[in-house]
Amino acid sequence: MNVVILTDSDTGFVRVPLKSIGAYKVASALRSSNIDTIVISHFLKLADFYPKELFTLLSKVVKNDTIFLGISATFLKIKPLSKEHKVIISILNFVKKLAPNIKIVVGGSLLENVSTIAQISKANHIIKGYADSTIIKLYHDILNKKSLSYIIDDDPLAKDYDFSNCTPSYSSIDGIQKEEALLLEVSRGCRFKCKFCNFVLLGRNPKTDKYIRTRYSLAKELEYNYANFNTTDYLITCDTFNETTEKLETVYSAIKDVGIKINFSCYLRLELINVNREQISLLKEMGIKSATFGIESLNDKAAKTVGKGLGKDKLKSLLEDIYKTWGEDVRTQSNLIVGLPYDSVESINAWMSSIENNYLKIHNFTISPLGLFDGYDTEFNKHPEKYGYKLTETGWQNEYMDQQEAGRLAMYWAERLKKRNSYLGLEGVTGFRNYGWDYDKILSISMNDYENMSDIMKEQNKIFYKKYLNKMLFHNQGENK
Repeated sequence: MNVVILTDSDTGFVRVPLKSIGAYKVASALRSSNIDTIVISHFLKLADFYPKELFTLLSKVVKNDTIFLGISATFLKIKPLSKEHKVIISILNFVKKLAPNIKIVVGGSLLENVSTIAQISKANHIIKGYADSTIIKLYHDILNKKSLSYIIDDDPLAKDYDFSNCTPSYSSIDGIQKEEALLLEVSRGCRFKCKFCNFVLLGRNPKTDKYIRTRYSLAKELEYNYANFNTTDYLITCDTFNETTEKLETVYSAIKDVGIKINFSCYLRLELINVNREQISLLKEMGIKSATFGIESLNDKAAKTVGKGLGKDKLKSLLEDIYKTWGEDVRTQSNLIVGLPYDSVESINAWMSSIENNYLKIHNFTISPLGLFDGYDTEFNKHPEKYGYKLTETGWQNEYMDQQEAGRLAMYWAERLKKRNSYLGLEGVTGFRNYGWDYDKILSISMNDYENMSDIMKEQNKIFYKKYLNKMLFHNQGENK
């Protein structure tokens, strides 16, 4: 192979086996330029469960003239000197024996993770931002032995890449299993600019065509995935899937063009549903199975400060209206943040208590402390004093608490809400399809069940990873002979 890309999430806790999409988008761009590329997903899990088979696969796809090994670091939250650190070093040492001149390229959307993996791997290059167009130029520059900088940031927003008409993300050589649930990228960026958000392309015009895929492009991907993998289940990656009703209707038209029924999980903005009530029934018709909302806080002043201005009373009414249409057929989840401006310990305890007492018609809540990290380009990071924050060596502090106290308070309420949380959220609903379980079974799993499923999930994951490895080895059995 000309290029080999490794991707995975951290192994700190048991996760359902969903493939992260970034590496496959990059591979798709390279393949479209006739550059032979292979993605090895779940590589840390494979090293844990099936190390011999993983290294056999590496020996088949890495050749003496392989140009570079890419590592997608978005979800690789790895601590130095950890077991995962040692696995990465052993893989790199092995690869460099097979290809002494190979370059190491690291990319991903989370700067902290990218920096850590780059240090661990002693990377030759870091790619900043979307790599769809940059990666092709980098490949040819390395091939032609051009002098290159360590950080490659020629086109971080992939302006030269025709995203709206892009080709299918996955290939028949990617080891995708029959009926595997996959990630689907419909758009990039977000029309909103939440003060705590570090994502790229914030404030994007929702009417722009450049970062929203066409009906034809989506239909082509859905059709390809169904024809090759019989896939009908997706986690849609859009930061705001329902940014316009027109966008949802385009996706629905693509689904109907293919003539199949799909099921999906996605991220939605409640303010947009509130002013576009037709989206409630439209999403149900399209096949929604799980949705995550970003409510963040029920302190109206705090929520409005970060760009969430609907207000708790309207939220309550809206969620009740959504439930009337979706009922128990769709699992809903919301993210909450501890430590926003104007939110004191007392106010947080008050609105958390209302959530505990079922003030909002939502199945599940996830809680985290506000994080202001070095290198993040958020509004809070750029102007902390404007919002009452002082950045310190250990995080942040405001008039009510510091980051450590926010973390303790978030953990306290996360534990308390376990008793109130009823069912699985976004990733679980889609991901459990990769165990071969039907939705009746998945939607019946309570959070209490989920808390006690670690052993079952480990065994199911081992089965999934073994099947994946077998397919990858089969597709690459002729390599390096």
